Amino acid sequence: MKKEPNQNRIIILSVVAVFVYIFMVANSFSSGWDAFKMGYRSAYEEWGHTPQIAETPGRFYFLSMKAREGYIQFPDKIYNNRTESFYPARSSCLVVALPKGTEIPTEAKYFDWLMSFLIIISLFLYIITPVIFILLIHSLYTGNVFDKDSTSYTRYLGIILLLVYGCIQGVSYASYRMHQSLFSFEEYRHVFSFRENYLLMMGVAVLLTSEILRRGLIIKEEQDLTV
Repeated sequence: MKKEPNQNRIIILSVVAVFVYIFMVANSFSSGWDAFKMGYRSAYEEWGHTPQIAETPGRFYFLSMKAREGYIQFPDKIYNNRTESFYPARSSCLVVALPKGTEIPTEAKYFDWLMSFLIIISLFLYIITPVIFILLIHSLYTGNVFDKDSTSYTRYLGIILLLVYGCIQGVSYASYRMHQSLFSFEEYRHVFSFRENYLLMMGVAVLLTSEILRRGLIIKEEQDLTV
């Protein structure tokens, strides 16, 4: 069976979209790979599989920070080997190792549980997304553009993207509040920032596309009734 030009375009764009999705997921996991390895190491030692070392931290925290006095403040110093001198510096990210046996506040535990819950939901949504996408591409490939299935799959995809975005912001906020309850620094303050904002744009764009398809379906049905 010879493929129509429009079908070929759908196949090409689908392959590109799959690679983009794989890249996005891989990039998200790679950015948190160090945190995963550190957490795994701490848990492994805590279970007694390796000899306990007195200086080994119990848990690692990745903090987003800003100097309290703003961009004009450089609280730290860093040594430059080329000039053999110290330069003023400041950090935007800190990795803090909490010693074993440190008492964790109840508030921090609650936010830690909330983070775990939202991460599980995000993983579930990441699994569902390619399934919905494949169903949508199959519907488009068969020529059903202005169809209830295509409209529904597009709407579901947009909603899922917005839910993933919401979960990511929830994890970021819970992490921010947990760090606030654990650490307070004289020259730095904690920062909450919105992450992965492209998902918000994509979700709204997909929902807009869904609405266009729905409107096209209504017009098509009206035309069929007229004929």
